[in-house]
Amino acid sequence: MPESRDVANYVATSLDREYPEKEKEALWKRGMNKMYSAWVEVRELVEWMRGYNREEMQKSIRTRRNHDPQEMVSYCGLDIGGFYSDWTHPMSKIQSYIKGQFPAFEAEWSREIEPILEIMGNIQARHNYQHVLTSNQKSTLAMLLDKLVTDLSSHIDELG
Repeated sequence: MPESRDVANYVATSLDREYPEKEKEALWKRGMNKMYSAWVEVRELVEWMRGYNREEMQKSIRTRRNHDPQEMVSYCGLDIGGFYSDWTHPMSKIQSYIKGQFPAFEAEWSREIEPILEIMGNIQARHNYQHVLTSNQKSTLAMLLDKLVTDLSSHIDELG
């Protein structure tokens, strides 16, 4: 998920840099939703992934072999962060990304999803999903998200 890029970068880049605790807290808040970032197990998994990548990079340096990116682990995200409160931030990241990759698709997709996102709001999205959206709107939302995943998956080799 696009909002998880900060965590993905943390796992895969600047492996020699130590992050101060305050910076890590901001990273958890920005790159994961409140529920996942509060779980010690999730943070430990991300730290393990970073440690694994650091060790792979150090092995490459010690053995003087070229680093193979295929040997690294990646973080893609867990869920649409903010589902419980705010879909605005993660969905804007998704829309920005697909606009850069597939502008025609993004224009049509955004036109269809915007009215639903407006109802979802940016304060109590979970409540609005459960109690305000109609069954038809929930189905439309599911179909639009499926359409997005299907379309992006069909162009996986072209994505930047």
